[in-house]
This record gives sequence, C-alpha cells and structure tokens, in this order.
Amino acid sequence: MSKEVKNITKIQTHQEKEQRYAREYSRARERDGENLSETTRDRLSELQQTLGLEDGEIASIEVEISASFRDYQEKLQQYEQALVEATNKEFPLTKETSDRLQRFQKFLKLSDKDIIPLEARIIAQKQQRYLVEIDTDNKESFNVARSQVERDLGPEDSFEMETNSVTTRETLSKPKGQVAFLSAWFGAAVVALGLLAGVSWWLIDKTNSQNNLSSIPLSEENGNIKTSVPSYTGQYGKDFLSVNNVPSGEFAYGGSVAWMEMYKVIDPAIEAARPEFKLRYTLPENGIPSSSAGLRMLLDDRIAFAHSSRPLHADEYQKALKLGYTLSEITVALEPIAIVVNPNLNISGLTLSQLKDIYTGKITNWNQVGGPNLKIIPYSFNAKDSGIAEFFERDVMESLPFANNVVFVQTTTNALREVAANPGAIYYASAPEVVGQCSIKLVAIGNNSDRLISPYSEPLVPASQCPERRNKINMAAMETGQYPILQPLFVAVKYDGKVNQQAGEAYANFMLSDRGQKIIRQAGFIPIRCLSKFIDKLDACH
Repeated sequence: MSKEVKNITKIQTHQEKEQRYAREYSRARERDGENLSETTRDRLSELQQTLGLEDGEIASIEVEISASFRDYQEKLQQYEQALVEATNKEFPLTKETSDRLQRFQKFLKLSDKDIIPLEARIIAQKQQRYLVEIDTDNKESFNVARSQVERDLGPEDSFEMETNSVTTRETLSKPKGQVAFLSAWFGAAVVALGLLAGVSWWLIDKTNSQNNLSSIPLSEENGNIKTSVPSYTGQYGKDFLSVNNVPSGEFAYGGSVAWMEMYKVIDPAIEAARPEFKLRYTLPENGIPSSSAGLRMLLDDRIAFAHSSRPLHADEYQKALKLGYTLSEITVALEPIAIVVNPNLNISGLTLSQLKDIYTGKITNWNQVGGPNLKIIPYSFNAKDSGIAEFFERDVMESLPFANNVVFVQTTTNALREVAANPGAIYYASAPEVVGQCSIKLVAIGNNSDRLISPYSEPLVPASQCPERRNKINMAAMETGQYPILQPLFVAVKYDGKVNQQAGEAYANFMLSDRGQKIIRQAGFIPIRCLSKFIDKLDACH
C-alpha cells in the first residue's frame, strides 16, 4: 500500500471516529438536554479516550452540534410564537394569514415536517375551544373531516413519511364546521428532529470540509429569502434611555463594511441619548475593514465588540474557548444585497440560478440571459476576507467556487468605478450603500424569470434626475420576503463576564429597541423584529 493511500485511509478512519463521537454526543443531548449528567460526561470521556480524539476536536464537535441544535430550537420557537399570535387573532385563519405564515416558514428555512408538530398541537388546543361553538350538525361534519385526516396521516409513526403541510394549512383556514383535527402526538418528535438535524449538519459539514457555523439546512426546498436565521430572544426597550446595564466609558468596535450605512446614523443617536456610552470605530492594521478583520480584532482584545455579516467560524469559537470565554452573535437586522450593472446594459433582470452560473463561469456572455452580445466581467470581494462574499458564495452560488474570470476587488468604491466604466460588468453589494448611486443601476432578481423583484421603490428616478433626486429601496418587497437575497447582520459579543461583554450586549440592545429598529429601517435595512413579529406590532415596521 502506497504512503498516499495509507494517509487517505488514516483520514477516513479519523473522520469516522469524529462521526461516531458526534452521534453519541447527539444521543446524549437528546436524553439529558443541554446540561449533561455527570454519568453521561464520564461515558463520553471514556469514548473520547477509546477513539483517541484530542480535547480540541471534541470541543469543536460539541460546540458545532450544540449551536446547530440551539439554532433549530430557536427557529421552531419563533414559528410557534408567530402561529400562536396569528391564531389568537383569528381562527380559522384567512388565506392571507396562512400565506404570511408560509413565507415566514420559508424565511426560517423550516421544512413542512418541522412545523407539522407545532401546527398540530396548536390547532388541537384551538379546536378544543372551537368545538364548544359549533352545533350538532357542524360537529358531525367536523368528525368526518377528522376521520379523513387521520386516514390520510396513517399509523402513529406516519410523520416519518414524506408529507407536506397542505392538510394542516387547509385545516387552519377551513370555515366553521369543517375544521379538521390533527392529533397532538406530533409534538414529542420536535426534540428528536432537532438533534437529528444537528448531527446531520455536522456530518455533512465535515464531509464537505466546510469551516463555518451557518444556519442548518433543514428544508429540502430553497425559500425566497437566502439568509441565516435571527437568534436573539431578549427583552426590547422603547428607546435608548430604557436600555439597562449600559457601562460607562469609550468602547472600540469594528468589522463589516456592510454596517457602514447603518452605524453612521445610529451611533450618533446612541451617544446623544446616552453620553456615558462613547463609541470609537477602529480599523484593522491593514486598513481594510471586513467581518473577518473585526472578529480577529475582537479575539485579539483590540475592540469591545464587532460588526459582522457572517456567522462565526468554528476556528473562531475554538480560539475563544482556549482564551477562556465564548463568542456569540446577536442578529439585529437584515441587509438586502443588490446586483449592480452598467447603466447602459439592457436586461430585464436575473434569476438566482443565472447569478450562480455567471459567478461560477457557466454563463460568460450577456446574450445567454437575454442581453446583448457582450462579455460578462464579474466583480467580487474575496470570500476569505469578506462576509458578504462568503454569504454570496454559500447561499447564491451554493458553495461552488468563484470562476477564474471573476475579478476580485478590495472596496465597493473601486468596484462601482469598474462597473460604470465597463458595459459588461456585474457586481453585488449592500443595497443601502448603492441604491442611490447615479453611475450604475441595480437589476431586478428573483427565483424565477416570471417573478423578478426590483430593489428600487416606485416611482423610479431616472438617471437624468440624479443626484438631485435619488432612488430608494423597495422596503415592501424586502420586509415581506419577496426580494430573494437578504443577509443577516450580527453584533459579535465576547462572553467573558467583563465590561466588554456588557458593552456588546448594550449595543445590541440599543439596536433592538423600538428606536434602534426604526433608525435601522430609515437607513435602508430590514429591522429583524419586523420580520419576527409579522410587521404589525412595531411602529418601526411601518
């Protein structure tokens, strides 16, 4: 056997050992919950020794599976909260409300199997009260519908089969007397599904040699919104004065350029309301800000908290653990990503599939997508350094590598100059940063060619009237999930029990207050609470 073959065999064997530990750890989480018993810990330690795995490898496995498990549970909690609020307002649900729930499900990237247990349990609770209101004839119709649903679902373990939520959603919107009953036994499977999703994600992630902690791919279908899910579930104040536990002093921060249009308007407002809380933006040593640079500065103790437009990587978690603390990220907003082209390019729009093919090199001429016979010159940041490029590569390009013809740039300013000068150029950038630019234009995008969504709000301002008048973002399409590319923006916080943790949490709470969310929206971003609360409870969402 050659040395190369031996090395490959050794790697495969080591991966199998990691996968074995991952499976056992997931079973332990399913059995004990988040806090493992002493007996379980002893058994896992014995297994680690038997498998010959290092402490760092074990920590990485447990952190990633635990993070995916928490993320999945938070998604379910958010969907359940939305469903409860909807059914408290009306029952049965109207088609409009059911459609909004379905859009929210897609945003959370939950499959129909994931939400059926929740819907079944909540509907069962509602129907107990609802039965009191219907008369004898209607009860007979109800029992017929119930029997039909139970026949459709089959035996007790039928939710393991391929299903969709049509039956459940029809139940939600049936007229009185025809509400179908769904048994509440589905509910017990939620935790098992979460752990299964967690360990599956970890195994897939290791197999594909990915090194980031992104959202769990729970759904087999791609929803409209390409984004990670928000994870913050704290209490929100009405204004900056109502935020508690705000430390005094000057606090340095830095990171993603995606935050620029937001922090330059919200930071002065925070400091005006809370003069004891001073903020200082800090550039990395190379002078080029990015999510990765900000997180490195946070780990190196150069800043108190960081702006990021990507999830934390496993190596960043591990470094923090070695330093004696943990890192966490709090989602405060979503950023619409715009597709930028030369203003003279005549094209109706692009689908996400066409975007993927352009940046992976499959499509190289604009005539392949209904445009002129013109060579395409794609521009991008480097995914190794940029949160937006990493997001684009993962969620739009489906983790395929950038093609050799992609030209990498270091700043959006340089990219926009290139796009304005080259008729065949294309670029992607933060919509709030580029929507008002006069020298370029943004194209409509969508999942399908017959459903292209413009990032511009109506009426469109012609180039001849710019800069006296400037275009604005189509917030209605962004907040309702019609626009297909949104990326989350995080505040990365160092949980070390010290003042920097307090500063990071306070900054996130400023952002998540009613006042903060309103300013975020005015800056052209989507306040995260507008999505998670269905846009009808917060003044900032209107």
